[in-house]
Amino acid sequence: MINKLLSTSRINEINAVALQMIELYKKNDRPSDKHLSEIFNELTALCNELTGSINFINVESELEGKDEERDNRTRTIHYLLLAFTYSSSEELKNAATTVNAVFQNYGLAIINKSYAEQSSLTESLLKDFGAKSLQNAIAALPGMANAIEALKHDHRNFEQARVNYEEQKSDNNRYTSATTLKQTIQQFVNERLIVYLRAMAQVDNNKYGTFSNAIAQIIDTNNANVKKRRKK
Repeated sequence: MINKLLSTSRINEINAVALQMIELYKKNDRPSDKHLSEIFNELTALCNELTGSINFINVESELEGKDEERDNRTRTIHYLLLAFTYSSSEELKNAATTVNAVFQNYGLAIINKSYAEQSSLTESLLKDFGAKSLQNAIAALPGMANAIEALKHDHRNFEQARVNYEEQKSDNNRYTSATTLKQTIQQFVNERLIVYLRAMAQVDNNKYGTFSNAIAQIIDTNNANVKKRRKK
């Protein structure tokens, strides 16, 4: 008996199950059956779409992470300048005041801007920090030069991630949302593949039994993991 795939399975779990089934079907000992072939062709197409949507989600998450890293570098510069501005050392205080006058043209508020606006402002800020007239003041503040270099590095990383995101976003317009595809695949497996294999295993167990049992095992392993997670 093949159990149905639990609807509480996560997107990545449904994708993994579908991929395992497809790999199983590709093996040479699969049943020779035109209708089963059509079912797996449809499942493969759905799985390819879901994989594309998942990849886009991962790219989007990576972009958010790179933005947070850049934000943290901006915060570091802000708090360093704030600390040095209240230093008991006149040299540090004067240097911090000079550098902070440039930073305050942008302010910490830039981290709340849109990606595009923040990138433009960060480019401008870094250019201003590179002015020859500012180098002595920056050098006088311990850690400031390193903080600015770190911001440059994380800003470049963000921009590279944003290019990748925009490319993936363009491709992803072809795809349905991952949540919708997850539900579609789960229903397809339960209502098309499982129903068919149950019937055919009854008709010709010698031909379909081994394959059906392997499909059942894939589903049971997934369902067990889902139930275990829910108990936790």
